[in-house]
Amino acid sequence: MTTMTADHALVGLALLHHDVVDDVAVQADDFTDPRCSAVWATMRNLRAAGQPTDPLTVLAALPGDVRGVDGPWLADLVGAAPVRALADHHARLVMESATRRRLAETAARIRQGVDENVPAADLVEMARGWIDSTSRDITTSTGYLGEHLSEFVDQLDSKPDAVPTPWADLNHLIGGWRPGCMYVIGARPGAGKTLMAVQAALGLAEHGHVAVNNLEMSKFEVDARIIAQTARVNLGALIDHRLTEDDWAKVARVLPAVQALPLSIIDDPRVTTTDVRSHARTVARRGKLAAVVVDYIQLMRDPSGGRRMRSEVVAEFSRDLKILAKELHVPVLVLAQLNRGPMGRAGAKPMMSDLKESGALEQDADVVILLSENPDHPEETLTIVDKNRWGAKGEFQLIKRGHYARLDNYQHDLR
Repeated sequence: MTTMTADHALVGLALLHHDVVDDVAVQADDFTDPRCSAVWATMRNLRAAGQPTDPLTVLAALPGDVRGVDGPWLADLVGAAPVRALADHHARLVMESATRRRLAETAARIRQGVDENVPAADLVEMARGWIDSTSRDITTSTGYLGEHLSEFVDQLDSKPDAVPTPWADLNHLIGGWRPGCMYVIGARPGAGKTLMAVQAALGLAEHGHVAVNNLEMSKFEVDARIIAQTARVNLGALIDHRLTEDDWAKVARVLPAVQALPLSIIDDPRVTTTDVRSHARTVARRGKLAAVVVDYIQLMRDPSGGRRMRSEVVAEFSRDLKILAKELHVPVLVLAQLNRGPMGRAGAKPMMSDLKESGALEQDADVVILLSENPDHPEETLTIVDKNRWGAKGEFQLIKRGHYARLDNYQHDLR
C-alpha cells in the first residue's frame, strides 16, 4: 500500500471525481511525486479532449516512459481517496509544498547569479520575478461576467479611481489618469512634454508615491522646474542663481510642502525597463504607488547592446511598460519624441503616426496625447488627444509659460 501524501490524495480524488481536475488550479509540475505529475498531466489532456479520466483510461493514455504507475497503484489511490469536500484542502497542501520547493530553487538561482557576477540591479529584479511566480491561487478563476459585473455596478455609486490631471480640458476628454493604463505624451523637442510630465507627476504625488525616471535631465534640472512651477519663480533665475529677495520668499513658502511630496526621481540616462520596474517596486514598498513616469522612451538603453533594430527595441520597451501598468495597477506616463513629419505637413499638426521609431506605441497606449507649438504664438500649445480608449478624441489649447515651467488651462490668468 502506498504511503499517502497530499499528492496521492488529490490524484486519487481526481480519479474518483473527474471535475476535481478542473476545479483546482494545481498544475502537473506542482506535485512532488513525479508519478502524480504524469497522471495529472494525462488527466488534464484527457479532459481537454472530452474523454473520461477513470484509472483504466488514464493508464492507457500515459506515456510509456512513466515508471511506477500501474493498475494496482492507481487503484490504491482511488481506494484511499478522502471525501470530495477535502479537494481544496489537499490542493492547498500540494501548492504550498510546490511553493517551498520553488523558493529553494530560487535561492539557488540567486546564489548562482551572485557567483556569476550578474549585475546587482538585474539580479534583484530577476529575483523578484522568480519569487512572484512561486505561488498561485488554489482555485481556478473562471472570470464569468456574473462574477464581476455586480462588483462593477456597485462601484458606480463611488467616484472613479482616476486621478484628475491639472488641465480641465484634458480631464473632459480622458477623465483623468486611470490605474492600469499607459499614457503616451508625444512632442518634438521643446514643445512641452517634460513640462506636462513634471506637472502631472506633482499632481499625482498628492495621491501617493510617484516613480519618475528622467533620462534627459538631471535631478537638479527637474528640481528647478518643480520649484519654478510651484513657487512661480522664473526658471532662468533659478538656473542662473539670480534670485531676488521676493523670489527667495516664494521658494521658502513652498519648499516644505514640495519636500514632503512622495516623489522619487532617478536621472540615470542608461535606464532599462528592468530598472523602471525595480524603481517602481522599490517606491511601492514605501507607500501606495500612484504613478510611474518615463521621460523619454527612445532614450532608454537596449540591454542587447544595440544588436537589434531600434524600432524593435522601442516596441519591446512599450510592451514592457504597458504590462507594468497592468501589473502595478497604476497609470504609467511615457514620454516620446516625434519625428520630423509634422514639420513638412500643411498646418504642422502632429499625428499619432509621427511617434518616433515605433508603431507599437500607438498600439499599446490607452491614450496618446500630442503637443505642438504655434510658431506665430509661442505661448500657445496645441494639445491633441489622438487616441482615447475611454472616450472621444479632441484638441484644445494650453498656455505655455516657459518662465514658470508650466502648462496652464487657457482660461487661467497667471502672470
